[in-house]
Amino acid sequence: MTELVPRTAALPATRGGGVPGFLALAGRVAALAASAAHLAEGLWRLRRQMDQDANHADLLAELCAKAEVEPRYTTMIRNAATALRNVAKAAGDVARTASEMSTAADDLNSEHRAEYGGIYETSRNGPQQAIPGFYRTP
Repeated sequence: MTELVPRTAALPATRGGGVPGFLALAGRVAALAASAAHLAEGLWRLRRQMDQDANHADLLAELCAKAEVEPRYTTMIRNAATALRNVAKAAGDVARTASEMSTAADDLNSEHRAEYGGIYETSRNGPQQAIPGFYRTP
């Protein structure tokens, strides 16, 4: 199995071409957290389904063996059960990673609000600054 390789990337630009502001960044991180949580939920459902399907395949293989079905078919069913368990394990691994990503994004959002929330509120409610270039001297 291949390892996930973290990559550094620049923050995506906003529609205006600049860096996202306080609320835009908080919104994007919240969306990331929600998406990761949704992904994790889906992967946990997949894992449960694959485990259940693997158990059914094992039961079918046992019934086939008792019914003296040709051994190669019983072996194919057992191999399918093993493959389903491998999918279930991989889905669980990815679900754990997605859950960790969701938690990390929530933590980032909390830290972002704690560190910059006051500055944002002060600048939003404080006196308006002059437009750029107003204080320029000749």
